[in-house]
Amino acid sequence: MRSKTAWVESGATLGQLYSAIAEKTARYGFPAGVCPTIGVGGHLSGGGLGLLSRKYGLSADNVVNALLVDANGKLVDREGMGEDVFWALRGGGGGSWGVVIAWKIKLVKLPPKITAFNVPRTGRNEITKLINRWQTIAPSAHEDLYIRAFVFGGKPE
Repeated sequence: MRSKTAWVESGATLGQLYSAIAEKTARYGFPAGVCPTIGVGGHLSGGGLGLLSRKYGLSADNVVNALLVDANGKLVDREGMGEDVFWALRGGGGGSWGVVIAWKIKLVKLPPKITAFNVPRTGRNEITKLINRWQTIAPSAHEDLYIRAFVFGGKPE
């Protein structure tokens, strides 16, 4: 893991990517989503939010190169496509710039321990209190702390 980078094909899933990284190292990972069946290509081209995003940014922020087959059928990398197209491929613009066949990603150092837990709340008032509290502490929380909330619609109160 000298380079702390890896190439991943666009058709791979996040689960396949995580497994391949884990086979090589337990010290490094990639900041991406939590659903193992999501395709890497779509995840990276749409930004990519995950559990390490607070500390390391979106998945797309950790893409350092890509291999693109452009409209003329030419295979180009970041240098060949230019920075504007490279930016657009990672969620910065609509449209189709070609077909990305592989992404070069920057691996990040994983913490020695990860703790996860759920704090279930029901009812509009309880959820409102929780979200308000979260908004109070989040701006000053340590970058290693990642908090997310899932709010599901239910029966009307």
